[in-house]
Amino acid sequence: MLTPFLVISCLLVGEPPNDLNLKTEVLKLVQNLDADTQDERKKAENRLLELGPAVLDYLPTPESQPNDNLANGIRRIRQQLQKTQATASVESSTVTLHGRLKISKVLAEIQKQTGNTIADLSRAADASIPDPEIAVNFDKTPFWTALDLVLDQAQLSIYSYGQPGTLQIVPRGLHILPRTGRAAIQGPMRIEPVSVLAKRELRSLSSPALQVFLEVAWEPRLQPIAIKQRMADLKILDSSGGSVAADNPEAEKEAFPRLGSSAVEMDIALAMPAQPLKEIASLKGSFGVMMLGKVETFRFVNLLKGKQEKRIAAATVALDEVRKNGNTWEVFVRLRFDDANDALESHRNWVLQNEAYLEDANGKPIQPDSMETTKRTKNEIGVGYVFAMPDLPKNLTFVYKTPGMVLAKDFPYEVRGVKMP
Repeated sequence: MLTPFLVISCLLVGEPPNDLNLKTEVLKLVQNLDADTQDERKKAENRLLELGPAVLDYLPTPESQPNDNLANGIRRIRQQLQKTQATASVESSTVTLHGRLKISKVLAEIQKQTGNTIADLSRAADASIPDPEIAVNFDKTPFWTALDLVLDQAQLSIYSYGQPGTLQIVPRGLHILPRTGRAAIQGPMRIEPVSVLAKRELRSLSSPALQVFLEVAWEPRLQPIAIKQRMADLKILDSSGGSVAADNPEAEKEAFPRLGSSAVEMDIALAMPAQPLKEIASLKGSFGVMMLGKVETFRFVNLLKGKQEKRIAAATVALDEVRKNGNTWEVFVRLRFDDANDALESHRNWVLQNEAYLEDANGKPIQPDSMETTKRTKNEIGVGYVFAMPDLPKNLTFVYKTPGMVLAKDFPYEVRGVKMP
């Protein structure tokens, strides 16, 4: 019997020194940011950027520095590394794992390596739930490819609309086909045709149409807020190599994922071919996905000292005013992105779900009693928060949490062999 063993991959590109050596090098380089010559300062900055986002844990805060030269250098490096970290987050996670292992162990390792939350059936805690061993041989294998292979071996599937930000593992239904090879996998996205509908409107002179429904799934660590497909970009071929047209080439389909979900269905409307169609041999398109970066925490103290402003990655949060109004206190905040990519349009309300609260000296949060939008432009939104308290206690901190970037990326895909009804 083969003894189980694991090889766990490092998620960083270019494995850094161990933590102690990295911390020592970072602190030395920070000192050189204030060196006498510009050449020494530039070399130190370049080396910190070369080490990558791992150094963020060891960079001191700009506010703690003795002079503006050091503070500005650290602030500039932090912003660049935070942007690098956010941009890298939209690439596929990978899995490295070898051996014969119980399915519960395999899923736990995939979760650990990729940061994607997977809700298994607590097999190890209940002897009545089967926990079979499976063979795995993954070497920097993309997340979706690895997970599909694992689930197929164990006769399992996924329910993507259960727990927020989680892939819920469920038994595979009796008539459900294996997952492997059924989807186009592009980076962190998985696009699978799930159904086809031939449609004719009997109360209209409009032409009949075919609707192909695609399930667009993403790694649950990500948070898309809009997925678009321009019909003019579609290229569809039937089994004989002939073209199939979009029903409305000028249209643009847009899906709005529910926050916390891990998939959404997108319907692609095609013109009904003149001759009966047995199969779509190839459907090529490109999804434009707008997604939110890592959530960052902005903390403001000395609330009555006047306007304050903080920046992390590509987000700037300004605490404009804290004022008393009768038996309430009002806190006015503005969030601004370098480029919001249309994420702040009036019909997108994700930003109003950002956490915002006062925090007392013991770390206990005080939630606002109400809120209202005070300003909205392409890259900026203002919000006023009302706290029902007659007096503002001392030592309060205002905490605001928001993604540090809004990212937009195109994911080209091709699905094949879509059978007609």
